[in-house]
Amino acid sequence: MEKLFGEVEIFTAQGTRKMIRQLLPKVITYLTAVGGVVQSSVKEERIIRWWMSSPELVLPSVINTVES
Repeated sequence: MEKLFGEVEIFTAQGTRKMIRQLLPKVITYLTAVGGVVQSSVKEERIIRWWMSSPELVLPSVINTVES
């Protein structure tokens, strides 16, 4: 995505609330282990239902399990 200050990358992971609670600390640990990030944020967004601006839009995959 293009921002005023340059190009940014967005990564997404989706699943149940329980899965996200399990996954989020692992994502933070991974980012720290690989050297961290610059000018970044980690966000948890909860949705009630999908809304698509176009029927051709490809939705991201939904995780089934979180492995340790």
